Amino acid sequence: LGHAAVAACAVVFRAWELLALVTIAWQLGTGFETLWHSTEHVGRPYDVNDHRLNTRSIRVGPSIRSIYWGLDHHVDHHLWPAVPSRNHPRLHALVAQDLPVPDTILGCWKEMWRIAREKDRDPSREFVAASPR
Repeated sequence: LGHAAVAACAVVFRAWELLALVTIAWQLGTGFETLWHSTEHVGRPYDVNDHRLNTRSIRVGPSIRSIYWGLDHHVDHHLWPAVPSRNHPRLHALVAQDLPVPDTILGCWKEMWRIAREKDRDPSREFVAASPR
């Protein structure tokens, strides 16, 4: 309803930038955000309290890191949520020996695909990532 209201206001007031910035951007961005967020969590167990096992960090370039506000260090984000994302690279450098090595997004998708195939073969099997280092 909110997006319908924005679209109606855009038509009535001829403010097409509202339509572009609020409604169209949201529709395009939601798919990418869902894909990214799923990559950090899908295939990991939900009932494990160790965030090093139930979350994954992703290795990305500086442009993607700036778009995603530095949350590519996602394990760090879950372990220390009060640390601002701009400080995650420095935090990660300090504690890297205790954390899993981040993989590329394609590497993460390959792992998720492997887990999905295993779950198709044996639905009772639960994937647990190897202990960090």
